[in-house]
Amino acid sequence: MKKIIWLLLLTWYAYTALAYRGYAYDDKPYKVYLDEKEIRCYSSFRLDFRNSTTQYLGVPVSPSFYTLFSIGSRSATLKVQPPPGLIKNISKLVIRPLSLGIKSTWNGRELQITIEKPQNFVIDAQGDGMYPLQIFVNRFAPEINKNDDDVIYFGPGIHDVGQIVLKSNQTLYLAEGAVVRPLPPAGDEKTVIRGETFSLGEPMITITDAHHVTIKGNGMITAERATYNRIKAQMINAVRTDGLRIEDILLADANGWNIHIYSSENAIVDNVKILGYYINTDAICFNGSKNSIARNCYAHINDDGYEVKAMDESIRTENIRFEHCIIWNDFGTGMGVTHEVTGRIKGVSWKDITVIRYDPLVHPNWLLHRAPVFIHAVGGGTVSDLSFENITIEQAHSIQPMILIDNQKKLIATEEHFMMKKYNRIEHLKFKNITGLKIESPDIVIYDEGGGFIDKISFENIFMNGEKLMPGDRRLKIKGSEIKTINIF
Repeated sequence: MKKIIWLLLLTWYAYTALAYRGYAYDDKPYKVYLDEKEIRCYSSFRLDFRNSTTQYLGVPVSPSFYTLFSIGSRSATLKVQPPPGLIKNISKLVIRPLSLGIKSTWNGRELQITIEKPQNFVIDAQGDGMYPLQIFVNRFAPEINKNDDDVIYFGPGIHDVGQIVLKSNQTLYLAEGAVVRPLPPAGDEKTVIRGETFSLGEPMITITDAHHVTIKGNGMITAERATYNRIKAQMINAVRTDGLRIEDILLADANGWNIHIYSSENAIVDNVKILGYYINTDAICFNGSKNSIARNCYAHINDDGYEVKAMDESIRTENIRFEHCIIWNDFGTGMGVTHEVTGRIKGVSWKDITVIRYDPLVHPNWLLHRAPVFIHAVGGGTVSDLSFENITIEQAHSIQPMILIDNQKKLIATEEHFMMKKYNRIEHLKFKNITGLKIESPDIVIYDEGGGFIDKISFENIFMNGEKLMPGDRRLKIKGSEIKTINIF
């Protein structure tokens, strides 16, 4: 993990935040009402190298907000009052994902939206990603017996706890209105992030050698206490588990990986909301795991989103699905295979995924480092039988290509630990029905430094800024050795 942290630190030190003119509403939250009852609007940050309004623990950020609530089987009326002066031109307001077709009315003071069903969406008030309101709508959670010996129950209110350790057949339940703030043990190892010293801590929630563990409920877990105490740690870490379920909860303000599922089987991650503005806030990572799915999730993070790895030569990552998920990247990757692959990855699919915004600001030398759709296997393993289908990228405000398939060992000077590894073999990749609506760099890049290690790639119905990818298209850029088989339909 320390190597990953230092890898990303190069980007942080390479840039200073661009000057941004502050406004009177910078620190004022939205007011939100559900059927005339005011509900809590939480304040947070998003990583922002372009237009940062402040620095938090050395990281350039701008304001971000979110609210979460539950509805029953009947529709509800949501009213949102932005801070005065925020909306100067209502025509610039965008509600994402666009595919939801959410309509609003504006009377000059508040937005009104009819909520018909559980869903996750964003009010992009100015159409530029600044000052967003992220809205998470759940169904009412069924009752649970909080007196059951296998239930760890947190009711409404703030709960300051230590590390949470879950064992077989236990359920961690967060009632609506519960805010759980773990403070995990700090280790002896330190890391310095833009002048701030952190201890590398144990995971906030840990599950090891356990089966049928459940984490669920309409409450939230936040890393704010850990961050304040300079402890950098993963939120949820599951190792050698079977039948793990994580449902409906919100993970807020992470400073490390959010959900890391390692050497496990039959995991389900469903309707989990993830927010992280700090370094290494990867959303959901299946690492050496099998027969698992992440679905209906939302992530707004400062690193990789829906990813797979195989860090150990002896492990295999197989039969993993990501379905019906939403991602907003301020840095990193929307979805794909990310770096550490010394084992084998086979049979992974991403289907019905929407990238609502992709906003990384990177140096041109870092062009081949990340992308909304990204396959970069480093470590000498094999990657095969991957599919990306029905993917929509609404906006990519970055010089990075829309799709990147990369077989390099070393991207930047500090990655010496990769140079000792063999090249990876990457084959049988399918991209179907991929649509980029507003893409700054409408390109697909394939880079094979290893010499014939990438093979059998198909592109079907790929559209970038309204133009379909065709055979001989200049937007398909092949670097390094020739790829053996590429089919374009």
